[in-house]
Amino acid sequence: MLKLIVLIILGFWATPCLALPTPTQVTAALYQQIPDFPKGGVNQDGTQNLIRRLVTYHNFLKNRSPYSRFDWKLTVADYIGYNDPIRAEEYPGREELPVNPYLADQRLMDQLTRPEREALISTLLKIYRENPG
Repeated sequence: MLKLIVLIILGFWATPCLALPTPTQVTAALYQQIPDFPKGGVNQDGTQNLIRRLVTYHNFLKNRSPYSRFDWKLTVADYIGYNDPIRAEEYPGREELPVNPYLADQRLMDQLTRPEREALISTLLKIYRENPG
């Protein structure tokens, strides 16, 4: 029995983890599918934008699953002030842009209609399910 438990544990450790698509890849795919989605504050090379910051916040600051509709809804709820408060001093993009984009991004997300937020979440899920890493 102990041998079986050890083999199971070792099997889990030996299982390779799938790498997620990078925030840059997700951003490019989303803006290709929803070209008129707001970009928010953008740096000179265009690598900083609302979606990249949203994905970075969701995946790396909150450690939420990119494959879960519920987790994306929690992230959107964070942005519009109905869940966990976002800490501006930890917000992605604050170091790359002259002004911390948190408040502007929060306003943009708050201005989206419910169908627009649903389309955002559905598109993000589709991107992650089609590109598991």
